[in-house]
Amino acid sequence: MAQEGEIGIPVSLLNPEVEGKDQKKVFIVANRVSRRGTPRFAELLDWLRTRKIDARAVHSKYPGHVEELVGEIIKNYENPTIVVVGGDGTYSQAINGALKASEDRPVKAIFAFLPAGTADDNARSLGQDQKGIREALLRKPEVRTVDALKMIITTPSGEQELHYGLGYVVFGFSAQGAKKIAERRTPERSLSTAEQFLATLELASAKPIEIEIGGRRERLSEIIIVNSTKFAKFFKFKTDMADGKFDTVFLTDKIIPLTLEAVKSTVIPHEGYRRSELKFKALSNVIPQIDGEVIQGLNPESPEITTGSTVSLSVEKGAIPVLKI
Repeated sequence: MAQEGEIGIPVSLLNPEVEGKDQKKVFIVANRVSRRGTPRFAELLDWLRTRKIDARAVHSKYPGHVEELVGEIIKNYENPTIVVVGGDGTYSQAINGALKASEDRPVKAIFAFLPAGTADDNARSLGQDQKGIREALLRKPEVRTVDALKMIITTPSGEQELHYGLGYVVFGFSAQGAKKIAERRTPERSLSTAEQFLATLELASAKPIEIEIGGRRERLSEIIIVNSTKFAKFFKFKTDMADGKFDTVFLTDKIIPLTLEAVKSTVIPHEGYRRSELKFKALSNVIPQIDGEVIQGLNPESPEITTGSTVSLSVEKGAIPVLKI
C-alpha cells in the first residue's frame, strides 16, 4: 500500500521529481460523500489505467479536504489535469484550492468536472459528462477559460475571509435549506431527493434577510448570484460564463414564488440584472451558500454572516481553465 502524506495524498504524488517531466499528469479528486462519487471515481480510474494513462486518485476524508488536495497538486505539479468527481460543492472546493494556491497568478492546471452530485448545475452548464471527459483525455487537451465568483466577507471588527465560487452564490431561504440538509448528511450517507425536500419544508416559518444596499434597506427572501446556465436543477439562465459578469436576482417572497420562477424559466430562460460587482451590508444574520454548499468561514460552529458584516462579490475573469469537451 502506498505511504500517504499528511493530507492523504501518496508521498510520490508530492514529489514530482520522481516522474518524467513530459509524462501526462492526470489526477482524480473525488468527494466520497457525493451521491455517485465512489462508483464514478472507480470507473474512470479503471478506464484510464486500461489505456495506459497514469492517473493518481484520491478521496476526500473530511469537509474542505478537496480544497487542500487540489491546493497541494497545484503547488507540486506543472500543468496537471485534475478531474473533480462530485457535485457543485465539490467543484467549488476544488477551484478554491486552485486559486488560493496560485496566489494571484494564473492557475496552471486543466479542470474537468465529472458530475456525481444531486443537481450538477455547473457540470451541466459546462457540458461536462463522463463520455466527453474520457474522449478529451485521450487527445491533446483543448482548454476554455471560465470566470470565478469571488466573495469577500468583512466582519464589523475588520476580519476578512475569502471564498470563490464557480456557478452561484445564494443568501436566504435556499441557503437555510442547504444548511438543514448539511446537518442531516453524514460522511457515510447522503440524503435522498425526498429527504432533502422534507428538510426544506421546514423553512415555511423562516424569516427573510435584511440588508443595506445602495443606501437602501431591503427585506428579501433570496439573493441569487448566478454565473451558470443552470441553477437549482430547474432554473435556466442566459448567462455567459466567461464575460466578466453575473446575473443577480432579488426575491421578496417565499418558496412558492421561487418555485414558480423556476417553472417559468424552463420555458423562457431567466435573465437577472447583469453586473460585475455587488456589495451589501448584512442587517441580520445571513447564511451564505456557494455552489450548493453552506460555507464554513471564520466561525465553523456558525456559518452565518453576522449582522454588520459587509459582503463584496466580484468576478475573477477567465480564472478557471476547463477541459473543452
